Amino acid sequence: ARRDLRGGRRATGVPTLIAQLAGSSAKPGSMSKNTKYDALGPIDCTSDDMCGCDSDGSIVLQDCLIPNPLYCGTCFGGVPPESIRLAGDLVTPIARWRDICRSLYLLWLDSGDYAAWASDQLENAAGQIHTAGRGIADQITAGGHLCYYRWFVPHSEVASHDCPFCGQGLEAWPDRADRRCLSCRVVL
Repeated sequence: ARRDLRGGRRATGVPTLIAQLAGSSAKPGSMSKNTKYDALGPIDCTSDDMCGCDSDGSIVLQDCLIPNPLYCGTCFGGVPPESIRLAGDLVTPIARWRDICRSLYLLWLDSGDYAAWASDQLENAAGQIHTAGRGIADQITAGGHLCYYRWFVPHSEVASHDCPFCGQGLEAWPDRADRRCLSCRVVL
């Protein structure tokens, strides 16, 4: 038996730790069904934050500090990965991208010693986080669902009118304050 972080004793092993680190809602030995999408959940499909518009339009890849970074391009509600039949081989790269993006965002948000460094990472169009995220968006698009990538815009700033990747002007996203580049499939 090992002590958990709260000081209690419990018998845990590597499978439990791996499931926790992977974001799995199922615990070894439980009756929960494991799915290929567990790393992007658990997803509360009854939440008001979920897509309910029945649109078969675009998807937006963005981290909003919840496990699932897939959103409807029409209503911007969460989209369960199984509802778009997301390829299983994309789950781990999406979860990894989400975790790194979230880490950078939280460092920036904390405004501590690492805030400037995190901001540089989040605002670098050629940086690893955006290269990976746009690559994932490309793979989702190749799988049959047009996918846009959400670009980081600090809260105090107004979104640029130019795409951070190609420098071209952005167009308004229908019925939203957001702007987008159709050729780069990026949303600001």
